[in-house]
Amino acid sequence: MIKTLIVDDEVHAQEYLASLLEQYGDDKFQLIGTCGSVDEAIPVITKKKPDLVFMDIQMPGKTGIELFETIKDPDFSVVFTTAHKDYAIETINKVRPFDYLLKPIIGSNFKACLEKFLDFVEPKKEDQIKNENILSIHMENQIHFVQTKEILYLKANGSYTEVHREGHEPLLASKNLGQLLEKLSPKDFLRIHNKFVVNINKVVTWDRQDHFLKLINGEEISVAYRKSNELRRMM
Repeated sequence: MIKTLIVDDEVHAQEYLASLLEQYGDDKFQLIGTCGSVDEAIPVITKKKPDLVFMDIQMPGKTGIELFETIKDPDFSVVFTTAHKDYAIETINKVRPFDYLLKPIIGSNFKACLEKFLDFVEPKKEDQIKNENILSIHMENQIHFVQTKEILYLKANGSYTEVHREGHEPLLASKNLGQLLEKLSPKDFLRIHNKFVVNINKVVTWDRQDHFLKLINGEEISVAYRKSNELRRMM
């Protein structure tokens, strides 16, 4: 089940989205709560860890965009809902949401959004190719298959993830960092920071004083202090 949260300051909008989710979710989406503000949503997100959040943008107090000033590297995908097209453009530039829906939300558009989300959390090709040595990178209009041994590190970029390989341009995957990490071998990959997952086999130096790793291509990646013990065990 895909854990889903609705955040909107208008109760009737919460109820309408909940009814659409029930109508079009095909028992694959579980509504874990509704919130009326960003401040109300933050502890719910922290505790219940949703996979998908439908977030209104213009609300009293903090806007939906401002949520990501508190939660900088979300492990969930967000779909912004707004009556203002200009806000939709602004969110794409600032937050990189999974999608956005313009109000008034039409049922067919909501259904298409759910289907789009299912396409990348339950891809058919991944069911056919279950190989921990291959990672499928879902991009907007195509899927790349890369060997995990080529990966240097992954970097969070809003609801998306940059996949960095030696000698290649980064690929921008339409999944968040946590979702990609689940598909990688824990023997080789470690989340060393909110923003970074590193391939341990590509590390040449660990600077414990300044808290960074140096990779074989010369790049330096920050290590969160709380990850030091876990990193030490793997190294």
